[in-house]
Amino acid sequence: MKKTTILIVEDELIIAEDMRMMLESLDYEVLDIAMDFSEAIASLNKQRPDIVLSDIALGSPRDGVDLGRIIKEEFDLPLIFVSSYADKATLDRVKAVKPDGYLVKPFEKEDLYTSIEVAVSKHNSEEIQRELTENQVDQTTIFLKDGHEYINIRLADICYIKSEGNYVEVHTRERRFVTRSTISEFLEKVPQATLVRVHKSYAVNLASISTLKAQEIVINDITIPIGRSYKDDLRSKLNML
Repeated sequence: MKKTTILIVEDELIIAEDMRMMLESLDYEVLDIAMDFSEAIASLNKQRPDIVLSDIALGSPRDGVDLGRIIKEEFDLPLIFVSSYADKATLDRVKAVKPDGYLVKPFEKEDLYTSIEVAVSKHNSEEIQRELTENQVDQTTIFLKDGHEYINIRLADICYIKSEGNYVEVHTRERRFVTRSTISEFLEKVPQATLVRVHKSYAVNLASISTLKAQEIVINDITIPIGRSYKDDLRSKLNML
């Protein structure tokens, strides 16, 4: 399963390296360490992390709060501030940015893990809602994210979806999309009967099935298993002679 990727923004290299080791021990992937505002923006323009951990005091005219505003407004990424400051004036500035978490140094590894998991989960749920509900043109099409763009696809062109942990692969007639979602969350956001769950990791478009066997389905030469608990529901939805 793909690791959650992280950008660290911290002007103290020793602290940044300590955070890197802590994060890697938690099985996260640190994409980059940025020392100030400019390095952070350059890094974000080069590669997109799943979440940003940023100090507030960055030793430059534009601090972590300024950076956080851009991260939320332009890059639409989850953000956790990691800072020694906890005074009212700082917190008032921070609240205006609406970060997904705030950790006061020093902190425990367990606090870091919990904050990241909650922030990423919250952001993913909001993104799924936007992609599959707010961006839905009608009941026959949806928008799916492709890099920094949203592609409008017909629901009828989805052949099947496959769960990969916190991601879902959406296979259409022409290509594959990957979106952050559990399979249950994805199915809740599309019109009922568009896709039928046939396994804990698969849902299919019934119109795309070319062959149905006792234990599996074939779609475009791809074999998809049928879970025992889903067989009766599948049979009830198919016109079987």
